[in-house]
Amino acid sequence: MTTREEGIARMTAFAVRQPTATLCGSLLMLEAKPKLDEAERLTRSVLIEVICNRHPEANAAFDAWAAGPTWMTAPAIEAITTAALAAAKGGRRT
Repeated sequence: MTTREEGIARMTAFAVRQPTATLCGSLLMLEAKPKLDEAERLTRSVLIEVICNRHPEANAAFDAWAAGPTWMTAPAIEAITTAALAAAKGGRRT
């Protein structure tokens, strides 16, 4: 396993242990930045993966975004976090 892969594995393991609200807040903070560096883009990807794995509703929102013109990430992040937070509030895994 490369250093990068080890870093991704550690980041993913950490993210899985976080509540949905924390993950969504972090994702929204990253999306608010005007430009992301490579590490931030990787973090965003891990957060999206963990949220989508945890909440099928968020995964459906991601799939709907991916099926369309994907040059804008803000609508996807908004849809993913809204779906995940609604699912968490409704009693699904938080």
